[in-house]
Amino acid sequence: MFDNVENRDTDERCLTVPGAAAPILNSHDGNVLELVQTPGWLAIVGEKNHDVRLVRIIGAGEPRPTPGADLRLADWHGESIGHWEGATLVIETRGLKPGVTKIEDSLYLTDKSRVTERLTRSGPAEITYAFEVEDPTLFTRPWRAEMIFRPEPRGIFEYACHEGNYSIISILQAGRVADAAAAKGRK
Repeated sequence: MFDNVENRDTDERCLTVPGAAAPILNSHDGNVLELVQTPGWLAIVGEKNHDVRLVRIIGAGEPRPTPGADLRLADWHGESIGHWEGATLVIETRGLKPGVTKIEDSLYLTDKSRVTERLTRSGPAEITYAFEVEDPTLFTRPWRAEMIFRPEPRGIFEYACHEGNYSIISILQAGRVADAAAAKGRK
């Protein structure tokens, strides 16, 4: 855990953020999202680390793309494909990169997971967000949650994570000190 920067969490290294990937979960800070819809696409923009997830929206009768066929969809967050069921946008995400989508400390979704999200306008200024997570590697059955999204009148602010997180150097140095102390104790 302390021997290589690549063994540290991707969110600690300012590469990803809880809440930007599927499912959207609350973070301890920087929970503001912006949803930007264009013809055929939805961009979910997170305030924290300016993370963006692209969701391809397929029309009625349009075939679901073959997973992995569209490189524009392949990123940290897997492939997200959406379609409309009445007034609800349903998004299915597969192909998450192992070790990236954190549910809580030390619990990450695997590449076997499937996340189904539903966004429904439930009031003049709110969207009900519901999701279901299936990951047979981690869970014996699917689990669900939901929350309400409301507008943030101030908009998105810059979130400066200091790319690479300046504390990484101290974390790795402390690991070397601990290694040296352990080696000394074994002699």
